[in-house]
Amino acid sequence: MNIDKIEVQNNDKEFTIFPKKQSVEIENKVYYIEKESIEELIRIIRVWDNEYMDNSYKKLDVYIRSKALVSIVYKMIAQFPEVEKFALANQLQRSVISVPSNIAEGLSRSAVKEQCHFLDIAFGSLMEVDCQLEIARDLKYITEEEYSRTYKEIYDISKM
Repeated sequence: MNIDKIEVQNNDKEFTIFPKKQSVEIENKVYYIEKESIEELIRIIRVWDNEYMDNSYKKLDVYIRSKALVSIVYKMIAQFPEVEKFALANQLQRSVISVPSNIAEGLSRSAVKEQCHFLDIAFGSLMEVDCQLEIARDLKYITEEEYSRTYKEIYDISKM
């Protein structure tokens, strides 16, 4: 098959794909596809069509609950002794923030491999949070009850 161009209409907008030149023309602007990949073409179209900005990850329970976990953990950290401000507390803050942040970043990627990579990082960060809260409990910075309640939330998030 020898196709020079493909005219496409998407959401009342039109663009032209030039397979031989590995490019897409949108509103008289040419975008070159860096590799022979449908994923790259989809990325270009999504950016152009602003589908990336729909923030669909914000509707996911795993994201919503991960963000809520940030608030819970920050309230716990406020109880920590001053000596932990730049040690365990700081590490715990970075770990807990990493969970929803990596979910958001991963689900904003067009390549499935990249999505999986960032979701894997989010899961690892969630496990870090559990470990660090366990340490905080052992050091008596938080109560057993606080740890148990939070562990339940961490466990539920990890299964999503």
